[in-house]
Amino acid sequence: MSTLTGSAKRKRRITSRKRTALMFRLLVVAIVTGALGFGIYAWRTDLTGKIINAVVATVWDANDSANLTVAEVTLTGRQNSPLENLIAALDVTRGDPIWTVDPTAARLRLEKLGWVDTASVARRMPGLITVHITERRPFALWQDDGVLFLIDRAGAVITDTSLGLFADLPMVVGGDAAARAGDLMDMLANQPVLFARVRAAVRVGGRRWDVHLDNHVTVRLPENGAPDAWQRLARLNDTYGIIDRDLLSIDLRLPDRLAVRLNPDAAPLTDIPAEEA
Repeated sequence: MSTLTGSAKRKRRITSRKRTALMFRLLVVAIVTGALGFGIYAWRTDLTGKIINAVVATVWDANDSANLTVAEVTLTGRQNSPLENLIAALDVTRGDPIWTVDPTAARLRLEKLGWVDTASVARRMPGLITVHITERRPFALWQDDGVLFLIDRAGAVITDTSLGLFADLPMVVGGDAAARAGDLMDMLANQPVLFARVRAAVRVGGRRWDVHLDNHVTVRLPENGAPDAWQRLARLNDTYGIIDRDLLSIDLRLPDRLAVRLNPDAAPLTDIPAEEA
């Protein structure tokens, strides 16, 4: 039996490695050539589009078989929001693949609706979409350039339709009146008897308010010190019932005197002492 010397063994191992490396290179060339040829064939025959369509169809079939399509949408928190507006903003249809529903995008669309203050949208596997909204609370009617809106306390516009349902709310008038309505109503509410008679408030020159009472008397508040002037009027009314006199307006803009405008045929206010007026 013959034996190999050390030198012969090394030559055989080197030859074997070269043969393995050559086979690997040939395999890579074959794979690249095959992929290139398949790509050219697929491009010429539109096979790529057919494969993509087949994959999409398979995924959709898998969704159906796994019940991963939208089967139900639940909504909570709605009181005044028109349902059709919510449905349109949500943009989800029964049977849609549930993974195509983007909760963040749907939430942002819902929060663009006037009635919706905040919203949350979530996917609940296998086929449930849950929606919860918090609605803005009607606070006042706002008239600007002859157009009427319903607003919340912060002055955000809720809607300009079906306003007859909110006719009992006070009205504020003027370009910046909506944003300042909350502070004004807080001040007026400090005198409940007078506040119950308030029907509207008009912003004058972006500086002060004229308050209109339910008997068509106009109370002119000062630019500065309006809370003190309103309190002063409440005191005069408690003592003399001044707001129910035959008046057109009560001017409180001067801190040291009261100016009233009487109806043309009204009797003078002789029973109110000068120091009070």
